[in-house]
Amino acid sequence: LEISKNIPIENVNVDTNTKLNVNNTTNIEMTSNIKGAGDIVKLGVGKLSIASSKFNSEGNIDLQAGELSVTGDKVLSNKVKGSADLTFKNSNVEVKDIEKFSGNLNLENSTLTLKEDKSLNTDTKIIAKESSNIKIDLAKDKVLSKLNVENKGQDTNKIEKLGEAKLTLGENLNIKNFKNLDVKAGTLEISKNIPIENVNVDTN
Repeated sequence: LEISKNIPIENVNVDTNTKLNVNNTTNIEMTSNIKGAGDIVKLGVGKLSIASSKFNSEGNIDLQAGELSVTGDKVLSNKVKGSADLTFKNSNVEVKDIEKFSGNLNLENSTLTLKEDKSLNTDTKIIAKESSNIKIDLAKDKVLSKLNVENKGQDTNKIEKLGEAKLTLGENLNIKNFKNLDVKAGTLEISKNIPIENVNVDTN
């Protein structure tokens, strides 16, 4: 099924092995409740906005063009791929699988939590705008060989290390304009200088 604008239908069920193509050239807001295990494919240069409470798809999200903007708290278990923009607004969000996503992940007044193996060491560029933070919460030791993050928001925006496991920062990290790195739990290991003004290590 391909659509180019919002449709006045309460529930859109995208079954397994099917696709919903959203091919919009202008900005639209989707008001339907999107459900099912089929794929959501974003086509067209326009922005597709949807409330997190309406975005209940379990299938792959393929961002080929334009932007998908999700407002509100969300645990995004879907596999995200493609190279267009993914934006979270006013959200506490956890993404579980961005291994195949090479686009920009924009945070607008949002906090992003990265826990899963497939959410770390990816080619995704994470951009913090307005008041936004990034949390890395580890249950097991991890070497972070790739991280591409940029702060375009407030000076108080920060990266936080959570979880009792050890996080080792590798060689190929691209950290821009973040002034604050907080070690809240566990161990942070570095082998070279990191371009962050303040590294705060909490008690215990």
